[in-house]
Amino acid sequence: MANGLGIGPKGVAFPFQKREDGFPAPAEAPEIYVASVKQILLTTIGERVMRPGFGSQLKFLLFSPISVETEGRIRAEITRAIRANDSRIDVDDVTFESDDSTITVKITLVTPQAPAFLTIELPKIT
Repeated sequence: MANGLGIGPKGVAFPFQKREDGFPAPAEAPEIYVASVKQILLTTIGERVMRPGFGSQLKFLLFSPISVETEGRIRAEITRAIRANDSRIDVDDVTFESDDSTITVKITLVTPQAPAFLTIELPKIT
């Protein structure tokens, strides 16, 4: 039960997993929203033949040197991709932390049930 009331979206866990009985593992809110965002951000636009506009251009930004400008472009692309591909979710905030080898992107999502959080670590290209 996602919110204690037994209501909320349900679906298949992402990445795909099987239960012991062989059926797909289920997911409920907020995990279902986080899974949807992962699918959107990790799919390159044009990759899905029947949905050519689905996805993001985030992979293309990963090979740019990380700067304030690049962070702004990443933030804008994450927001655009989520809003264009899943009307149930809105982006509240996108923040960045970096060290010598990685940049960590933290996304705060607004969902119908409750806020959800997603953290993505990206390799740092210098």
